[in-house]
Amino acid sequence: MLQANLSTTASPIGSYVTYKGLPYLVVDTNDTVSMVKILNPIQGNTKLHVSVKNVVQMNCNEAQCVELQGNKFLVTAKSNIISLRTGRLVYTMACDNHRKAILSAVA
Repeated sequence: MLQANLSTTASPIGSYVTYKGLPYLVVDTNDTVSMVKILNPIQGNTKLHVSVKNVVQMNCNEAQCVELQGNKFLVTAKSNIISLRTGRLVYTMACDNHRKAILSAVA
């Protein structure tokens, strides 16, 4: 898999990166884009704040950004939904109507 330095990416939110050999999803950046907030959706809601120098961008599809009722969410290829307001996994129950609406909005 090809990899690139994250600092060359204009908009890293939604990008997949590796950190210490594990895959993560970028859910937020600071104003100078020197630090990123990353989340491993498979391991739960624990977020890490790390320097962009310590992550490597993966060459794969980014999570899709969806807006619903004024809130923005990232939707992964495995249909995990992450709130961009909180940076947390949300709407994990298959029967949740918000989950259904967000997934149906994915292009």
